[in-house]
Amino acid sequence: MTRLLIALVLLAGCAEAFAGRVPGPGKKTAHVQGFDVVTLNVKFAPGKPAVVTVVGDGDSPLAVAVFDSAGKPVVVDMKNTDRFELKWTPTSGEPYAIKVKNRGGVPIRFVLKTN
Repeated sequence: MTRLLIALVLLAGCAEAFAGRVPGPGKKTAHVQGFDVVTLNVKFAPGKPAVVTVVGDGDSPLAVAVFDSAGKPVVVDMKNTDRFELKWTPTSGEPYAIKVKNRGGVPIRFVLKTN
């Protein structure tokens, strides 16, 4: 019985660590042409911390923004870089639009990860 309780407590801690994207953590490699935008629609668990990281190949600066299902910006990062970590707490189970904009004229590859 004690082992079962310990296992349940450990599982509860793991579930919180992976809270975010539904059904679980994800990774996607994509390309975006110069001065273009790529949109990825992702569902997140409402009320649980969401984290999105984007890492470009270094050839061009990017901008990353997350929009809710109504099209309202949730979090935006426009630093002059190609590495981002965006965090927020979703309020809806509807898909969020993650937009990655290439701010340069050279096509680039990036990796997007979610918790």
